[in-house]
Amino acid sequence: MLWMALLILLGLIAWGAWPRPVKGGRGHGADESALVNPGGAAPATIRVATFNIHGGKGRDGRRDLARQADDLAGIDVAALQEVHDSWRAPNQLPRLAGRLGLASLNAPVRSRWFRRHRNNALLTRWPIGEWVRLPLTAHTRQRFHFRNLTVAELRLRQPVWILFTHLNRKQGREEQLAEVMEEFLQRSPAVLMGDFNMNREHPAMREYLERDDITDALRECLENDDPRRIDWILCRGLRITGAGVVDSGASDHPLYWCDIAL
Repeated sequence: MLWMALLILLGLIAWGAWPRPVKGGRGHGADESALVNPGGAAPATIRVATFNIHGGKGRDGRRDLARQADDLAGIDVAALQEVHDSWRAPNQLPRLAGRLGLASLNAPVRSRWFRRHRNNALLTRWPIGEWVRLPLTAHTRQRFHFRNLTVAELRLRQPVWILFTHLNRKQGREEQLAEVMEEFLQRSPAVLMGDFNMNREHPAMREYLERDDITDALRECLENDDPRRIDWILCRGLRITGAGVVDSGASDHPLYWCDIAL
């Protein structure tokens, strides 16, 4: 009987250690348990941001969500990538939401050790209506790099669609970008944010940046926009009034933000 118990234990360990993709889903609303002063009319301008938080780890190798919360201060809607919920870095999304007093929408990508430990996410000061999470095409050479796209209705003076994602670093990112853009081009007004792992010189990006109905908010407003930038805020049917970069070293990516007139 001992050997059978050991086999069962080893099987559970192997099952828990094996990374798995999280299926798509849909729902309504965000987790507003941390939201301060819910409700109220939206202002004429809101500030949106995209931030790959690198599991809370800064360029100095130290995990410190407080530094990243400081970078996010004053943001109304933030798309986050590489949000962890692991044994070493637990509950990062609710901890950030609590520090900032914002609602949160989790978009888990990968499950391991009986928890959804790799996630994209949205922090928001304003209500979320319907949302849908769509798995993106995987690639056999990056078998554990699962990706998804989340589409959420932000309820302001007028509904605004917020789309956020994180694409593969190499193989498969072009196919994933095409899937993301197909959803984006069906909606207006809309904001698409995330880490695309490709800069504006990539042929797949150039194809979309040349369109008249897509605005690269950062390049339009930043005087010294880095051509190597792989983090994006793209808009449709909205007017951009300003943009900026926060690069404190709290992550291996800067935080990029822009102001949108409603």
